[in-house]
Amino acid sequence: EDPANAFEAELDATLEAVEKWDGWVEIWCLDPKGGMELKPGLPMWKEYASRYEAMAKIIHKCAEQMQARAEELAGVMREHQPSKEYPFVILIIDEMAALTLYMKETNKAIYNQLIGDLGLILTEGRAVGYSVVACAQDPRKEVNALRNLFPMRIGLQFDEESDVDLALGKGAVNKGAVCHKIPKNPKRYSDWAGTAYELYAGDTTARKTRTAYPTDSDIDFMVPNYAIKKSLEKHVDKESDDQPAVA
Repeated sequence: EDPANAFEAELDATLEAVEKWDGWVEIWCLDPKGGMELKPGLPMWKEYASRYEAMAKIIHKCAEQMQARAEELAGVMREHQPSKEYPFVILIIDEMAALTLYMKETNKAIYNQLIGDLGLILTEGRAVGYSVVACAQDPRKEVNALRNLFPMRIGLQFDEESDVDLALGKGAVNKGAVCHKIPKNPKRYSDWAGTAYELYAGDTTARKTRTAYPTDSDIDFMVPNYAIKKSLEKHVDKESDDQPAVA
């Protein structure tokens, strides 16, 4: 199936589930593909950027806020419980390769900071209510240097068996994650659309899942009904208009 469409179905289903918890959950969205995918939901996002330097700044801001919260809650709370004072923060990156490869090739200093900040969030964020959802169409290691820090991995349709182990971890196919056997062009697309396999760190058996497909009408309903109360001015990227928005 079209990986781009499948990714968006996964993201939209996730967003639909969490946006109902107004004030208890914050969504921070990074859209390196120029805003085509996630900008329609702008009123629902706490933070948003589609330009590279702006995205790096948001990731750094997220890491700093996470550390500040950890210091504040140290000795007060052993396990994070979402509240309006300390909401659960989900940082969404769609997609990872466009962000990391572009920054690695154009600005090594910002790339190193970005990787460091993401690594910090991935290793320390869970305890204080910070999570990262990153999409990647290319399973190669150099695309996602932080792959091993993601405990939950979900694989959609892959062309090659070897790609499954690259994306989901060594031995994933033997655990039942046969993503390469999901038909790429089935006779009836609706029979397989959204099909995926997921593995959590330590799992011995993969779980077969299927994501519902939110239609444009569903999204049109979600945006005004789950919009958060804030000024949208903060979402305007700070770079000049001639800064490329896509790799």
